Amino acid sequence: MSLTSKSSIEKISARPSSDDLTDEQFMSQALALGHWVRHRCAPNPWVGALVVRRGEIVGQGSTQAPGGRHAEIVALDEAADKARDSTVYVTLEPCVHEGRTGPCTEALISAGVTKVVVAILDPDPKMQGRGIAALRASGITVVTGVGKEEADLSLAPYVHHRLTGRSWCVLKVASSLDGRSVAANGESKWITGEASRTDSHELRRESQAIVVGSGTALLDAPTLTVRTPEYVGEQPLRVLLDSRGRVRATGPLFTTTLAPTLVFTTKSAPSKIVDEWLASGAQVETIESGPKGKGVNLETVLGSLGKRGIVQTMFEGGPEVAGALVRGGFVNRLVAYVSGMILGTEATSSFSGVGVPGLDQATRFKLISCVAMGDDARLDFISLGES
Repeated sequence: MSLTSKSSIEKISARPSSDDLTDEQFMSQALALGHWVRHRCAPNPWVGALVVRRGEIVGQGSTQAPGGRHAEIVALDEAADKARDSTVYVTLEPCVHEGRTGPCTEALISAGVTKVVVAILDPDPKMQGRGIAALRASGITVVTGVGKEEADLSLAPYVHHRLTGRSWCVLKVASSLDGRSVAANGESKWITGEASRTDSHELRRESQAIVVGSGTALLDAPTLTVRTPEYVGEQPLRVLLDSRGRVRATGPLFTTTLAPTLVFTTKSAPSKIVDEWLASGAQVETIESGPKGKGVNLETVLGSLGKRGIVQTMFEGGPEVAGALVRGGFVNRLVAYVSGMILGTEATSSFSGVGVPGLDQATRFKLISCVAMGDDARLDFISLGES
């Protein structure tokens, strides 16, 4: 099981015969179309669609930016008259409600489609099977569950957001081979190599918010923007967790012309510092403290971001933030860039304050991919707990 890639998109241009491809393979190509545009769709789902008629892909589409056409409409528009008597493969249940665009179910019915193959149902309260029911009521054959495993993985952040109201939490860590993120003398730049650092910008690109704690902000003065040559979209929201007002409103993080900034803090932060943050153009949200009065409440953070329409949040904070996320059970996806160096026992663990007496109480994740990044390895995990 792996995430789809750009190479999958390029294969679609060959327009292969349906005699050569199964329903599962067509759906995999539709998932590739959807996954490749996930950075532009939130808070909407990133959906891909194919129109297949008489052994030929006659239309294909991906969800456009909010307010734009849905994947089914893009694919039907490309297929034009060839959509009649066709089969449509779509990664998520077609919408039946009127939003910023018209219902996709009506467009499929009007186009004369005879069969629709759907990977997963839409968990949005406005949907939950209503789109499937509308299609079947019109006489269209509907098959569900094709490519479900791959769709569940690709659309997991959207599903989580709709079911819980919280933003999907991606935790990125960069560590040595023995699980250390900071050397004994305080150095952390750079434990991993350039290939890993470049790849991490793709994670930023997929996320609508990037979070650091006050310790990382003070140590690194980060910019927290997407810096890949081809990226021209909006920058993610930059989020600072600073319960005590330690970080002054200076440096790139508070240069809000680069990207918007939001600070989560508590009543412990001095009013002078809060005023500085606001004067810089940053947003400030005062929330309750975390467990035992430490930090900010991370569940509230994820809930607040979810209400803002942020489907996926990437945490790049240091060991304190990483440890708090793991202890609280908030990590949905963990991406670890691991170098070949060993820093030893005096170096700082990647997860501060995480300690269990035995294996049966350990937090566990499922490995979904392992990729070489120069001399490093990228290990991609998803949570085994409830989403």
